[in-house]
Amino acid sequence: MKKVKLIISFFIIAVCLTLNGEHYAFHLHSFEGGYWSFTFSDEEDYDNNRERILQTLEKLCEQENAGAFSMRRIKISRLSTELVICGNEAAINDLKSKSIDSGEHKSMFSGSTDIVIKGLA
Repeated sequence: MKKVKLIISFFIIAVCLTLNGEHYAFHLHSFEGGYWSFTFSDEEDYDNNRERILQTLEKLCEQENAGAFSMRRIKISRLSTELVICGNEAAINDLKSKSIDSGEHKSMFSGSTDIVIKGLA
């Protein structure tokens, strides 16, 4: 009976740890839904005016005491994703407070997510 309890306990602990890792992987794949967002519909216009747009964005962030970041998700393979986040200091600190930090994060079912955090400029 002790062996059965030990095996069941081990199984329950393993399932809990796996679910915890999967929950964090889900968090990495869906955290941006908690933020306001906008999209540039004309990439050519953005490329031509990038410096002016970034300067305007930085001024607005200072005036409104807000943070700004851009995010690009790159699918490397079926089980590997790279997440590149470029943001100002306030946004990066906010993301770190929500447990989103640079490095590779692995998940049993979702694969690995490599997070790269850079400055906005």
